[in-house]
Amino acid sequence: MEFEVNTVFGPMRCKITSNSKEEEIKRVFIYGNCHSFALAVHKLTGWPLLGVFRPSDMRDGMPSHVIVEDPLGRYVDIEGFRYPQEFEEDWHATSIKPVNPWHIRAWIRRRNKTGSGYRPTRVKDSIPFARKVLESQPHGG
Repeated sequence: MEFEVNTVFGPMRCKITSNSKEEEIKRVFIYGNCHSFALAVHKLTGWPLLGVFRPSDMRDGMPSHVIVEDPLGRYVDIEGFRYPQEFEEDWHATSIKPVNPWHIRAWIRRRNKTGSGYRPTRVKDSIPFARKVLESQPHGG
């Protein structure tokens, strides 16, 4: 599957499969496709979506990252399951707020006008990667 990722040089295409190196898969789902991954986990589990906000996000109201919260209160993204304090420290988050798929679609439209930010949603293509993370450890769902 080919995804577009954000780099310091602008968007670039990156091909990944379930057999790709872990760092390549993480790059795709951290830099521009986190929302697709979070929506895939949400679709598989029904767990709530959350937006991760940093100080720089306060200008436009769009989060730096989109994640999911499991029933045990852990945050889930391509890097796995983490408790809130650990996640907030890693991401330098100032706030983490509930979001919904409509918020995400609006952010994609707004950010794509500038050529940066969230890439077009690829939920179906993200499901195999979401399953792999969900199967990586027991969870409360």
